[in-house]
Amino acid sequence: MSIPTITPGIVYHNAPTAIEWLGRAFGFQERTVIPGDNDTILHAHLTPGNGGVMLRSAEACPFPHLCKSPRELGGVG
Repeated sequence: MSIPTITPGIVYHNAPTAIEWLGRAFGFQERTVIPGDNDTILHAHLTPGNGGVMLRSAEACPFPHLCKSPRELGGVG
């Protein structure tokens, strides 16, 4: 198995629902999910095969001026 050289990070509003959707829609598997307060996700690592993506709740981003969710970008990323 090869190790990916790039692992993108994404912020989502309602990250728990996004994790479920990514699993249903694209077959992502949860490797790590660290929940936060108020139904937020502090960190998650999901894998589709040998690739990977990291995500967190937009509400839990420690640098909100640097983190924009797809919703805040008009649905594009």
